[in-house]
Amino acid sequence: MAEQSPPRKPLTRDQAIAMAIDLADKGRLPAAEDLSRQVIARFPDDPDAVAMRAYVLHRQGRLEDAIAVLEQAVQGDAALPVFHGNLCEMHRQAKRLDKALAHGLRAIRLAPDYADAHSNLGIVQFELGRHDDAEASYRRALALNPGFAEAHNNLGNLLRLREDYGASLASYQEAIRLRPSYVEALANAGKAYLSQHEFAAAEALFRRAAALRPDYMDALTGTAAAAHGQGKSDYAMAVASRLTAQYPGRIEPFLLLAQLLLDDHKLQGALAAAEQALANDGRDQRAIALMGRLMRELGRAEDAVTWFEKALAIDPGGAEHHNQLGVSLMELGRMDDARAAFERAIALSPETLRLYTNLAAAGRTRREDPHYSRFVEAAGRIESLSPRDRTGVYYALGKMHDDVGEHALAIDAFMAGARLKRASLDYNRSSSLFLFDRIREAFTRETIEARRALVTGAETAAPIFIVGMPRSGSTLTEQILSSHSQVFGAGEIRTFHDAMAGVFSRDFGTSIRFPEVFRFLSAGHAGRIVADYLANVPNRDGAPRFTDKMLTNFMYVGLIHVIMPHARIIHIRRNPIDTCLSCFTRLFREDLPYTYDFDDLADYYRKYAELMAHWRAVLPSGSLHEVSYEDLVNHTEATTRGLLAYLGLPWEDRCMSFHESRRAVRTASVSQVREPIYTGSLDRWKKYGAAIQPLVDRLADLEQA
Repeated sequence: MAEQSPPRKPLTRDQAIAMAIDLADKGRLPAAEDLSRQVIARFPDDPDAVAMRAYVLHRQGRLEDAIAVLEQAVQGDAALPVFHGNLCEMHRQAKRLDKALAHGLRAIRLAPDYADAHSNLGIVQFELGRHDDAEASYRRALALNPGFAEAHNNLGNLLRLREDYGASLASYQEAIRLRPSYVEALANAGKAYLSQHEFAAAEALFRRAAALRPDYMDALTGTAAAAHGQGKSDYAMAVASRLTAQYPGRIEPFLLLAQLLLDDHKLQGALAAAEQALANDGRDQRAIALMGRLMRELGRAEDAVTWFEKALAIDPGGAEHHNQLGVSLMELGRMDDARAAFERAIALSPETLRLYTNLAAAGRTRREDPHYSRFVEAAGRIESLSPRDRTGVYYALGKMHDDVGEHALAIDAFMAGARLKRASLDYNRSSSLFLFDRIREAFTRETIEARRALVTGAETAAPIFIVGMPRSGSTLTEQILSSHSQVFGAGEIRTFHDAMAGVFSRDFGTSIRFPEVFRFLSAGHAGRIVADYLANVPNRDGAPRFTDKMLTNFMYVGLIHVIMPHARIIHIRRNPIDTCLSCFTRLFREDLPYTYDFDDLADYYRKYAELMAHWRAVLPSGSLHEVSYEDLVNHTEATTRGLLAYLGLPWEDRCMSFHESRRAVRTASVSQVREPIYTGSLDRWKKYGAAIQPLVDRLADLEQA
């Protein structure tokens, strides 16, 4: 239906301006355009008419035309602050931040009490990375107009970037109180809850926003992300998939899908979705940074560095880009470059305490390091952080205090972090420990021999399994072996577990699980598990052998022995108290729920030790090669020669230069294996005195043994 022309009855100036704006707000853009032309023709020098004309052009998406109208107007009367305030916002939208800044500053010089101009200027300062200036502008706008909902929302965005989620939520909630239908503030509050892993609260806010504006992308993608965080993965994937079909030209649905797949460790699918996001907008820094994270997860740390450098070329002030670049450089062993990247991130956002945690992990802190005193001082506001963020800060504090010799302060910080982390985890100690008993019952000497009589094991000798407890020296062992010309270090890969679970679930569903399913192992099962396993090991760079350092493969030692009898299994073990203490003082990237409580740790370690003793008892001699971490550190060459002899590999001097290897390392020991042999971790537990006596008492008999 054609647009109806405005009434022919002559309108007053004020009526015509008001009607044009109303038509534009209602989406009747052709009628608004027609009326705005008539008004500006009658009143070409009238400020309100000029502002109305620019507004109508802007609503039509004609940003440059709107800017041209206002720029011409300020040439005639440069003293109108409203024009400069609007030009500040429009140049910002056009990505001309220098011009936007100039107009914003001009507006507040002309009208110091102009709240809108202060708010617009704050947005520009925020995008320029001048966060302190932005905060001052927002707070000035709110002092002038406490009911300014947009300024509350913008301040919330700044505080959320600083990860001060409590304060950011207070700002968003005030914006929502002032304007209950403010969809942007509702979605931003949802994002703040999402960052704190408060998924139910986040989902409720996203749904409120979507109900008000059904096509609002932040609300739609946020609802899916919050649902995924609550374990509703199928629903979240369905929403993301539907959004990619509904909005094939938008980048956000593909970013969402890539992130969900990445969270589920479906890396190839995530890569495909991220590539489509980039196809939609090749300069979107979110997509570029996501590609960097994906490259790192795929073991391609060099490529990750390239992607994060691309993100920084677009947004040099992005603290998180510097942070992620530092993580990738650290994995590659470029420790000085990594520390420099972390320092740049902190300089850009010194109030973001999370950034200090990676710097702490990148090497040893000295008391005279500037970041040490800055971090300790900033950590004084730790109680204002969410429990999740406090946890990371406590562990970073513990690491730094340890490095400078303040061991009492260190263990206090570690214990505070561990209490928070343990409270956030759903760990069923009884079920976890019962699994060890079930494995011993299923893998008796008789059942192993019976399965070996039925199953002809694969001929492959390629895999070298390294098993044991976390923090026992496994990364050092792999770094030494992967320095050999015939060995590729695959790292911690879930490939064996996934291959086994996939084959057994296809035939038995969930009715019979590991370990009981071992009694039904056939030659067909064994062949498929081995084939799936070898097919999905990461690129081996042509090396005939590879290490698989998924430590929990110690549970599958009996199965590995039966289906791959020529594979080699190395068990690395360390003083039990040092092992457990090192676990306790580390915030792991993956959840290891038993590591955050002394009793949980002691019980788990005892069950692990019992299981390893069981394997030694029921498997033929030579099935396992035992390596003592203490021997590896104190007698490195002799221990390494024994390792290589067990593997049937010739000696290579390069194994003693393992710390010079450029292979990517992604474990908690990333900084240690970039140094020559370090003996400082031996008998580490003796530094902490009475604070860890409960753990010492629980493991004393094993330590003596």
